[in-house]
Amino acid sequence: MVFKVFKAPVIWGVVCFLLLYPTFPTELNVWWEALQQWDIPVWQQIVTWSSGILPALIPLGIMLMLQVRRPRCSKNYTIIIPFVAWLIGRSVLVVILWVITFKISNEPPYSGGFQNIIVNQIVMMFWNLHTLVSALIIITCSYAFWRECSFQEG
Repeated sequence: MVFKVFKAPVIWGVVCFLLLYPTFPTELNVWWEALQQWDIPVWQQIVTWSSGILPALIPLGIMLMLQVRRPRCSKNYTIIIPFVAWLIGRSVLVVILWVITFKISNEPPYSGGFQNIIVNQIVMMFWNLHTLVSALIIITCSYAFWRECSFQEG
């Protein structure tokens, strides 16, 4: 019974996750190899992984929450809210990753080295063409989720 209720958000949320983070299986393999071969600090792994996984999981979480509130959600609300939440989540994540990077390393911003790599990664993560493609993916998956839920109700 629970699986039937959450079938649509889980299916479309996972499809959205895999489309937003297509390198996930490869990254798992690379992470495991790096863990076995090198002594990479845990905070560096957290920063690297969270920059890809967390934004991609936001639409799944929003779709699960929308399924619980289903009778009160309109079509436009269901389609737009996952994208807006994803955009806000990415903005918050950029700020958090920037603070983590410079608080843990104790170096002034823009001093060079590893921090510049992380700052460039954070900036590129947020301000690039990938954001437009991600918006299209999220809105398409949200629409498919809405259609499947509306067919289940009717």
